[in-house]
Amino acid sequence: PPPPPSLLPAPPPQQSIACPYTDISLPAIQGLAPPGSPCLARLFIVGTPSLPDETVLTDVFCRFSSLIDIKLLPGTSYGYVRFAMAESAEAACMVLNNGTIQGNMIKLSQQEESGGENKRPRPST
Repeated sequence: PPPPPSLLPAPPPQQSIACPYTDISLPAIQGLAPPGSPCLARLFIVGTPSLPDETVLTDVFCRFSSLIDIKLLPGTSYGYVRFAMAESAEAACMVLNNGTIQGNMIKLSQQEESGGENKRPRPST
């Protein structure tokens, strides 16, 4: 008979690669979504006291695959991270929310994508 579940070897841990910007254990770099990919998930990002630059954030967030882009709002400590797959955004949020990147506390929240039939009409001028 097979050994009881408690005696089976543990599954191998998911591969994680050291990232110079954070002490959070991150997956290996997986690259960006293909150009023209539709945005299926968006994270709102806030940094305290500020956000690292886009290059650093791209290196961190592309480890969750299907990253489309990162838009930081000038003169603020917040922006948006867009993904082509909702699972990627969810994974990034679970791992990075309340973490520290380059000494800045990062808060993430999932945002609904605007567009389609749920989009509010703009007032006419």
